[in-house]
Amino acid sequence: MNNSCLKENVFFDGNFNPAFFSMDSLGDLRVSAITLCGENLECLFDIAQTRNLAVGKETMGFEEENKKIKETLGKKQTQLR
Repeated sequence: MNNSCLKENVFFDGNFNPAFFSMDSLGDLRVSAITLCGENLECLFDIAQTRNLAVGKETMGFEEENKKIKETLGKKQTQLR
């Protein structure tokens, strides 16, 4: 067994609480969030966590851009074959 792991600094935050998404966590922002995000779970999650529609909108834009890039790269990969 290699003991080099024991020499590494390990960060542990005892106050860390993982966040899980449910539609109920949107509260009073539920209708606005669904109108903005549709079924985009990343967008909905960010709104639920930050209580900020603008953050969800930015997430939505990032997700859309990422999807376009993947589609473009997929087409280029097909052309290379």
